[in-house]
Amino acid sequence: MRKISVRRVGIRLTANLIGLVLFAGAVAPACPTSPDPAAANARELLDAGDYSALERRFGGLQAALDEGRASEAEVEKAFKGAFADPEEKYGPRLDSWVAGFPNSYSAHTARAIHQFSAGFRARGEKWASETSEEQFDGMRAHFEKALPDLLRSLRLAKKPLVSYVYLIWLGRNVTGVEAQRSLLDQALKVEPSTFLVRRAYMLSMTPRWGGSYVAMRAFLGECERARLPAQSLRTLEAIIHLDQGSMARSRENHTSALESYRRALGLLEGIDGSDRMTALRGYVRTSRSLNRLPDAIPQLNEWISSGEATPAAYSWRAWVLMQQKKHREAWADLLVAAERENAWSQYMIASAYWTGAQDVVAKDRNAALTWMHRAARNGSKDAQKFLERVQPQEK
Repeated sequence: MRKISVRRVGIRLTANLIGLVLFAGAVAPACPTSPDPAAANARELLDAGDYSALERRFGGLQAALDEGRASEAEVEKAFKGAFADPEEKYGPRLDSWVAGFPNSYSAHTARAIHQFSAGFRARGEKWASETSEEQFDGMRAHFEKALPDLLRSLRLAKKPLVSYVYLIWLGRNVTGVEAQRSLLDQALKVEPSTFLVRRAYMLSMTPRWGGSYVAMRAFLGECERARLPAQSLRTLEAIIHLDQGSMARSRENHTSALESYRRALGLLEGIDGSDRMTALRGYVRTSRSLNRLPDAIPQLNEWISSGEATPAAYSWRAWVLMQQKKHREAWADLLVAAERENAWSQYMIASAYWTGAQDVVAKDRNAALTWMHRAARNGSKDAQKFLERVQPQEK
């Protein structure tokens, strides 16, 4: 295979970003997670302008990876947790970090990750057909800012594995499979055992990004021949099923989607991480589409226990618990979802307060109206209709 240099990849990425149009596939939404004290502390250091402390911390972490004293997963989690925050206020602060430490791998990589995240926020989470050209332009602008930092960072560390991951993600459907393969090959020369970059490459080979399931299976075979650990191989195989589930779900072939998610969950049994969370979300949502949500309670419980569940997950479990006459347990889930602005849960709480719910809450019309207004503001048609009927009587 013809070698493509990092410089050539950078030129091709720059040229093609101008005309980038993503495949009509939704970006996986960022689920609310439990607070990460380490990430929060890093942002506090940014807020305080303590770039020396950031350099010691993240530069030291990257040095540990370079010297084999830290794992790639540990380093990627730390960088992503701290800097995958799209808030605009961090842009100038990261600029100052780079200005103060122009040869810092950590500073350049942190700024690139921030711009990457800001790009996806500008794009939004809907399918391409539901995304405006203005949103795509916003995404492209941020990606163009991330690219130079990533290319620069490759020369600033012995094992810039996090940079290779983001370059592969940035270049999906931009440079084509050949350039993506070149990035992978260069990363493998740096660290032949890397799973992190192999995973990014596998994700870039899905049909929605111009690849194919045949190519993904062939790459899985290549990884098997490279004698990757069994857990890594199971995760890479699960990624194939996860994408098949996502595509089947997008075509409303929910039965096929559920089977794909079931297979992914089986492969990911005992493996924590974002891929298992994706499988759990897909399985639960597809079960709901098939009116089989009660059958997915074990998966729903695991999703909620992870601390990464969306408000909808709590509302769905509340619905199942209500069907099972477990009203107190349902009420607890409704409150969690309602406080996180789930309109259906807010409407259910309002309804309970309006009439009173035995063994749960006493009648409280003021509380009912407060929750009903919140539900209406969040788009609940039932709440809006209720207020249209009741408000004239309240005057």
